[in-house]
Amino acid sequence: MEIEAKQFELKRKTFIYTSQLNNDTMDSNIIESIEKTGDQQNQSTNVKAQMTYWRMQKNLGFSDLKLIIDKVIEQIFIERSNYKKPLGTPFLRDMWGVKYKENNFAKNHNHWPAIFSFVYYPSDCLNTSLYFEEIDLRIETKKGLLIIFDSFLNHQVETINEDIIRYSVAGNYF
Repeated sequence: MEIEAKQFELKRKTFIYTSQLNNDTMDSNIIESIEKTGDQQNQSTNVKAQMTYWRMQKNLGFSDLKLIIDKVIEQIFIERSNYKKPLGTPFLRDMWGVKYKENNFAKNHNHWPAIFSFVYYPSDCLNTSLYFEEIDLRIETKKGLLIIFDSFLNHQVETINEDIIRYSVAGNYF
């Protein structure tokens, strides 16, 4: 069977949600889990930095963050679906930690076919940002910042040019 594909350019609405969390214990636990787990991906993904396992949501700190994001995602899903009850319940499939150091970066990529993706910063990481090329939006990172976005949005972490450490947690809801 032959399949023919036609590509169409669509202008669609996109959303990026941000929230500032304040939970020092959770943040310390996340960093401890990232350090304890170490690099499990050997830079074989879009992330060219130390990256944990794909499914860290039951680990110390990560489980607390998951509970917070679950509630936010549920509310966003209800608001976006125009129904009082969502058509289904979004579930977190992947949640991983990253430790960026000097010369590390993440290639421009997206998380489709997930519905929503997120990134969270458990520590300050000055002079770094999350960049969404398609909409030319750069979000400066800081401790406690949670960013939730439509998974089809391309994004990247530009090369870290300083001797700093940048921790983050990312994940996908389906």
